[in-house]
Amino acid sequence: MGEHRKREGNMKELDYIREINNAAKYCGKIKQKAYEESDYNKCDFYKKEQNKLYLLKSLSILHLEEIGILTKTQKQKDANGTILELYSSNDNQYNFHLISSQKEEGENIGEYISNRQARPISRYYTYIRNLIRMLPEKYKKIYDIITRFDFQFKAYSESEDALPLLKEYGIGGTIRKSREVDYLWEYYYCDLHINDIQICKVTAIVEDGDGYLDDESGHLVFEDSH
Repeated sequence: MGEHRKREGNMKELDYIREINNAAKYCGKIKQKAYEESDYNKCDFYKKEQNKLYLLKSLSILHLEEIGILTKTQKQKDANGTILELYSSNDNQYNFHLISSQKEEGENIGEYISNRQARPISRYYTYIRNLIRMLPEKYKKIYDIITRFDFQFKAYSESEDALPLLKEYGIGGTIRKSREVDYLWEYYYCDLHINDIQICKVTAIVEDGDGYLDDESGHLVFEDSH
């Protein structure tokens, strides 16, 4: 009876991942439409919603890989050249993709055919709550830390203390690019990853002259320039 309930719970989790993946695609469509209509508040809202959904999708898939429900089966490359990892259930009824932080293509790279169809969905908050409840404590804390600060970490603020916590949980970080804003702030656009899987993008902010962000250790660290 216990094993049956466990399998049933795993199937629900796979279904929830499928639903939030669909919801993330739909949020992307609304975000793009809002941008084209210059409704930037709406665009920003759905961008944040999409980020939360994709982060939760990544953590949930990694959790199911750890307990043997999903298996990493193949690398694929999409039309933009992004390397993806394909995760499949044992019965091949569920297939999900996560972005690889590795840029090397290697030899056996399949072609990823994007399915951009996304139906409207109004219940994704329910799926979010259920998936968070099913995550192990470590992944719950990672999700909470990143979303609590809206994917943004600022030096000399409460969010600065979050970066060492993410490091403790094994979250790596890579700076993609940086730029100066209003001659006052340095913005760093970064990827966070677990092992070789990118789980989300974040922004780190440092006041000009007060320090900088470093990723040489494989983690994101605020450094004081004084």
